[in-house]
Amino acid sequence: MALLCRSLCVAFLLLAVTSADKTQEEDRISTASGTRRPPAGEHAAQKEYKERQQRLAEESRRIRAEEVVQEEREQQENQRFFEDEERERMSPLEEEEKMFQAVKEIVKIPEMQAEEHVSDPASEQDLKDLRTLAQKPERRAEERAMSSGDPESGETKNLPADVWPITDDEEVIPSEEATEAFVAGKALLNTSTPSYSRAYEQFVEAARLGHVEAREHVAIAHMVGDHLPRDWVRAFDMFTVLAQNHGSAKAQFYLGIMHAFGINVNASQSKALVYYTFGSMEEEPLAKMALGSRYLAGTTVAEECETALAYYSSVAEEVVPHVSQTGSEAVTRVRLTDDPDSANQLNEDLVQFYHYRALKADVSAQMSLGQLYLQGGQGVAINLQESLHFFTMAHNAGNANAGGYIGQIYAAGSDDIPQDNATALRYFKAAAHENSPAAHYGLGMFYVDGTGVPQDYTKALEHLRKAARQGWPSAQLQLGIFAFKGLKGSPNYGEAINYFTQASQAGSVLAYYYLGKIHADGLQTVRSCPTALGLFKNVAERGPWAKQLMVAYNHYKAKRYEVALLLYIVLAEAGYEVAQSNVAFLLDKGLAKFGFSTHSMYQKAVLHWSRAAGQGATAARVRLGDYHYYGLGTEVDLDSAALHYRIASEQQQSAQAMFNLGFMHENGIGLKQDLHLAKRMYDQAGKASPDASVPVALALMKLHAKLYMDWLPWLLESLEKNWTKLLPEDWDIGVMTVLALILGFVLLIRRAAHQHNERLRQQVRMNAAMAAAQNEQNAPRQQARPPTAAAAVDDDGNNNAAGQ
Repeated sequence: MALLCRSLCVAFLLLAVTSADKTQEEDRISTASGTRRPPAGEHAAQKEYKERQQRLAEESRRIRAEEVVQEEREQQENQRFFEDEERERMSPLEEEEKMFQAVKEIVKIPEMQAEEHVSDPASEQDLKDLRTLAQKPERRAEERAMSSGDPESGETKNLPADVWPITDDEEVIPSEEATEAFVAGKALLNTSTPSYSRAYEQFVEAARLGHVEAREHVAIAHMVGDHLPRDWVRAFDMFTVLAQNHGSAKAQFYLGIMHAFGINVNASQSKALVYYTFGSMEEEPLAKMALGSRYLAGTTVAEECETALAYYSSVAEEVVPHVSQTGSEAVTRVRLTDDPDSANQLNEDLVQFYHYRALKADVSAQMSLGQLYLQGGQGVAINLQESLHFFTMAHNAGNANAGGYIGQIYAAGSDDIPQDNATALRYFKAAAHENSPAAHYGLGMFYVDGTGVPQDYTKALEHLRKAARQGWPSAQLQLGIFAFKGLKGSPNYGEAINYFTQASQAGSVLAYYYLGKIHADGLQTVRSCPTALGLFKNVAERGPWAKQLMVAYNHYKAKRYEVALLLYIVLAEAGYEVAQSNVAFLLDKGLAKFGFSTHSMYQKAVLHWSRAAGQGATAARVRLGDYHYYGLGTEVDLDSAALHYRIASEQQQSAQAMFNLGFMHENGIGLKQDLHLAKRMYDQAGKASPDASVPVALALMKLHAKLYMDWLPWLLESLEKNWTKLLPEDWDIGVMTVLALILGFVLLIRRAAHQHNERLRQQVRMNAAMAAAQNEQNAPRQQARPPTAAAAVDDDGNNNAAGQ
């Protein structure tokens, strides 16, 4: 057994030695060949190391891929930056031409080649936005249901699909039936009491039959939601078909509106500019005004006075033929920021007061009402019958000028009052004998035209000058035209400027137009593009589309805020400052959102406040400062807020802006804290407006309290530091002496008061003792006296003693 154990031990020893030799040989061979066999305990560590290396490699590849993507993005951003710089260096005409060619190529791509062209995202987006004909009317029923609605009831409903099938077909030639339906619809609108529901029924029928202008009316009604359900999807499709298949300038303009404000599409000012350019090429006046306003203010284009002047002068040429020399219908421009409800109520009360005074035979009230109904305004529509009625009352009361107005009414004629030159001439002659300026003007124009009298320019000038000397604007305008054109010789531009200036002060549209021509051409005056541009803009804004201002305001009063906002947006894009202010006001108050976020609403409001402020609107300038102060729709910028407040206070004398500057100076917000300057601004605000007196008084009270509170710590600190220097050396003895004197004086006063009170008490006791003694003396006498009967009072009031 022992031998067996020894044999096993020897075997194990030999095996161990053999294994060790073999391992050493393998290590040697591995070292010679450059490789190393890892120890038995190193296998797990090496595997973990390899896995970590793989992860690091994958992370490195991922980071590299992200860097490549970031580099590509930076290259794209740099490319866009250089393109923007290149576009800024381009002239406006070159930029418009480049946009025109780009969009023209996109629009003309055939439908079957669309897939080949949209290989890049930019082309795909352009096709999606500019070529919506591929989208059929039956698509997106849910979206149409959300955007459709009755503006009065608020209920949503879809327009029947068979009203006008929107297709890519070629232009449809309207039939006679379509033309008759459209003419019938226009006739229903051109009456004193228009019937919009029946008119738009005719327009819808005419549109179904292929009438282009009727389709424009229907598309606009769908976009605004007035007279037809609001349906932005269908309106966009209608405008697109009209623009592409029929070349409709109005459709191009309204497509620009939808892109500018972001209606049914993403907002894009560049695309809006392209559509406005297309519309202006087709002589759409509102599109020209939109471009003119953008070049005037430098909105998305370079500011260019000459280009803006060309657009506005072209529109003014179209407006002038529709304006008479006696003036056009007055259009009331209501600014919603100026509390229109109270102003409107004031106008209504004033008209009622005039009616009351006119019935009381007040001639001045009769003349005022006659002129009001003749020209319209103040919420009153033109009514020649009412005007003739009140002028007749004034004429019968002996007013000579009323006869001149009556003659003008008969000379012009209307649907309600037939033209009667003989009657007009009779009134003119009778009133001219009493030196009526209206009669002199009417008689002078009869001699100019040879109406009812032989043509005689000498007599015409005589009568017109008599009227002009009395300040009659129409006569001043006519004399200016004669001098401008040269009635009997060469033009006299100096005299023309004099007459036109006088007529323009009364608001004559034609006077603005001729002054614009004089300043644009530099006729006997220094040429001034800004002056001519302002005059032509004034004329262009008196066109027939200005009536939409009152239409929008009537919707606002009826609380149809969304319709009012859309109408104001159209006029705001055309450059009307009042419309821009009103759009910003409605957005600011959140009265019409259309699904936009609050931040987006404020951003759009900032844009319109800025445009209105650029045209001199004081309230818009102040509100723009508020937006920068509070960070509404933009970042908080106190420097910009102070700048806007300063402009409004210095250039426009705004009390609100002065008050805001005072507040900023008082609290050191955005401006250096200066209480004295704050007081000056508060005082100026109180002088600028009586309405600011109460807030200014409160602000000054707070400011004075702050001044005193700021002065008190300084006083206490000064006393604490210097009180020993202010007092003499033996100040304590003096203080004790003063206190002793005060104490003695108090004791003296108290002793005198005590003595006086004691004397009063003694006097009272003495009086009481004397009264008691007297009573004791009178008591025995009363006991010895016999009893008596009660005293009776007779009718005379005397006491009689009974039983004496």
